[in-house]
Amino acid sequence: MARTERFWDLDRLTGPTAHDAAAVLVADLLALLNAEDQPIVEGVRRALERLQIPRGPPSYLERNVHDFDTYIARCPTAGSEQLRQLIRSAGSRRTITNTRWDHPTVEHHDPWRTMERHLPKPSDFAELLRFRRPMFDATARRLANAHTIGDLRAIAKRTTPKAPFDYTDGAAEAELSLARARQAFLDIEFHPAILRDVSDVDTSCTVVGGTSALPFGIAPTGFTRMMHAAGERASAAAAGAAGIPFSLSTVGTASPEEVAAANPHGRNWFQLYMWNDRERSMAVMNRAAGAGFDTLLLTVDVPVGGARLRDRYNGLTIPPTLSGRTVLNAIPKVRWWFDFLTTEPLQFATFKGFDGTVADLLDTMFDPTVTYDDMIWIKEQWPGKVVVKGVQTLDDARRCASLGVDGVLLSNHGGRQLDRAPVPFHLLPSVVLMMMFGQTRIFFVMSRDG
Repeated sequence: MARTERFWDLDRLTGPTAHDAAAVLVADLLALLNAEDQPIVEGVRRALERLQIPRGPPSYLERNVHDFDTYIARCPTAGSEQLRQLIRSAGSRRTITNTRWDHPTVEHHDPWRTMERHLPKPSDFAELLRFRRPMFDATARRLANAHTIGDLRAIAKRTTPKAPFDYTDGAAEAELSLARARQAFLDIEFHPAILRDVSDVDTSCTVVGGTSALPFGIAPTGFTRMMHAAGERASAAAAGAAGIPFSLSTVGTASPEEVAAANPHGRNWFQLYMWNDRERSMAVMNRAAGAGFDTLLLTVDVPVGGARLRDRYNGLTIPPTLSGRTVLNAIPKVRWWFDFLTTEPLQFATFKGFDGTVADLLDTMFDPTVTYDDMIWIKEQWPGKVVVKGVQTLDDARRCASLGVDGVLLSNHGGRQLDRAPVPFHLLPSVVLMMMFGQTRIFFVMSRDG
């Protein structure tokens, strides 16, 4: 079937059709002049020139012309009999405003309507539709459908009670530092280079004297088994399988020996808080060194515990205090509840027997008098690499580097200690510029969405 369209394809117009088109162009031009749509006016003018129809100079066309007689009177070159006839054939002595014009048409075949069709065969669907095999393992099914960190967070929120979820997901006070860190990653802009051979991509790099398959690792997290019964052992095994470093927290729920057994061939790092009890600090650090941990992350941004309001609202303690409200919230989380009751008691591996809140533990454990002299002393005790974690200013990064540490880790503790702290990602360029000719390496802790 054929359908009609307007005449604007000028190259296909000849003879009388071109004359009709020119008349309508003049009519359109007058209407458009009144509408002050200058780009379209110029297009109409160029169309008139291609059709070799005489017209007046721009000064005449730019006047406020409302009908054909006025146009002809004001445009001397419009006095030719040819143009007069063309104009009048489009509707002489009629006003332009609120007037619709019938435009000349050109017929052509519509491919959509002329395509050959047939009834589909069942075999045609077999090539187009392939169904996924059912997965009966609920955990495997959930993870197979998780494609981003946000997907994993949504799964955790559905399957974990509120108290442990908020402990993991939350930050200090109003959580502004956490929000700003996430926004920093949302603001990243990539500048891809084209026409490069990317058939063989190598993401491996050297991190603190060792190889990592990817330019990141798993940061230390405390109380991990509260979120999932497998805890640090599962995380360490996953890191080993991926070829990236795993960091065990001082307040972890697995011992250094257990992590080493779960990740025997991978790189294990130990994160150390400086305690009031120096001997106990050294005892835990020596256990990690004896288990083969090659790097010490000396955390220096926690002189006192942060005001984690979510934990206070939820009454999170060590071990967890199960109020009636906590139990009711946990009941629908059947798998978490089952694991909590049927596995070993939930406690810090290095603080067995402690009774109190997380904040109480941190205030009792951390020493607010720690100085750079203590950092030097710790470096002398540890046999491997030392990275200072929690650096948040350029001056502190410079000072740490001058004292010979192997790396500085720009971190605001995920916004979990001091709200409104600097965003590590924003600090990175200036710190790298300052230290680019030295031997100290710079790292930064990403936001959880990063």
